[in-house]
Amino acid sequence: MVDDATSMPIQVTLTGVLYVQVELEVESLNRRLRLVEDELEQSRERLETSQDQLLDSTKLADETDRFVVTY
Repeated sequence: MVDDATSMPIQVTLTGVLYVQVELEVESLNRRLRLVEDELEQSRERLETSQDQLLDSTKLADETDRFVVTY
């Protein structure tokens, strides 16, 4: 049988190790979250640029259609 006096330091050490591991995992997840948020922002910017280009192209196509002579 394990004596409670000797198992206590082991328990505290394991608890400390687990705490450090959890802290490291949380930091890692936070870094990944920031990267994903940055990627999302870049994607939104690219989408906005693409939408603007599409709108410009649509306007140009509409203007061109007005000048086309139909027989």
